[in-house]
Amino acid sequence: YLGQVLPKNSKVGIDLNCISFNEYNKLKADLASYNIELVATTENLVDKIWEDKPEAVVSDIMIFPDEYNGCPSPQKRQQIAKTLREKDLDAAVITDPESICWILNIRGRDRAYLPVINCRMVAYSNEALEWYINPGHFKDDTIVEQLQEHIGHIDIFPEDRFDDVLDRLCQSSCTVYIDPETTNAHTMLKLYAGGAKVVEGLGLCQMPKACKNHIEIAGEYKAH
Repeated sequence: YLGQVLPKNSKVGIDLNCISFNEYNKLKADLASYNIELVATTENLVDKIWEDKPEAVVSDIMIFPDEYNGCPSPQKRQQIAKTLREKDLDAAVITDPESICWILNIRGRDRAYLPVINCRMVAYSNEALEWYINPGHFKDDTIVEQLQEHIGHIDIFPEDRFDDVLDRLCQSSCTVYIDPETTNAHTMLKLYAGGAKVVEGLGLCQMPKACKNHIEIAGEYKAH
């Protein structure tokens, strides 16, 4: 449609935070075939004029008990780290909240009809986890202690500092694994522009998350 209505050498703006890297590359290539350039905007133009935009939901973090998940979070962390070492990778950037909630065995209500907490994560081959999340989730002081008992030690940072870890990954010599299907274009382009050693592929949680253990299968039977 844009190729038909816009003259050649036009420029189309886009918020890189609102499109996956794969979708960005496809759109960029499609527009280029019409001699149209895709340009990143410095802010979201819709948000700029949306006067009655609802506030983002910051829900309570709910721990998903081991009796229902069938695999404690520390075991999942160990498996992710093992996979990274087997692939000779140092870290994985994970921006899919479903995968992060699966690793940590938590649930939330930040999104309608999807029981997740909006957050991002970097997992390292030494089993360390850096969790980037809205501090509003920790209004209840006891939740951090409960999480430490449930998950083990985890480094928690405000979500607005996520770009800091991307800069750190660019400056280090480590190799970073990332899924271009679930990661937005801003994150991917920032890593590439900063000179990070990036390896693209299917998210490390996708296959383990899809393979249900016997407790999860029993839970599905009960739910249905």
